[in-house]
Amino acid sequence: MGDILTRYEIGTVVLGKPLTPFAQQHISVLQDTLIAIDSSIEIHMADEAYTSVQADVLLETSVDHPGQDTVAAMKFLEFFVDTKSQHSSSH
Repeated sequence: MGDILTRYEIGTVVLGKPLTPFAQQHISVLQDTLIAIDSSIEIHMADEAYTSVQADVLLETSVDHPGQDTVAAMKFLEFFVDTKSQHSSSH
């Protein structure tokens, strides 16, 4: 993971807010790992609720689709960027 962070000069990571204690534990470990690799990395938590539903609407399907995870990830990042942009413009 450190090689990827360095190679692509990643300074910010956006993680989904976990809803269950099990997921919270895994995200916490991931956060700790990222910070151990690079203590200057920015880690943001963002709401990923309904991104799979949005992906289904965009893909016009309600069954598993090979592109569903990709589209859901795009919606997740789009929401984060939009939220960050709105937050910046209000200050």
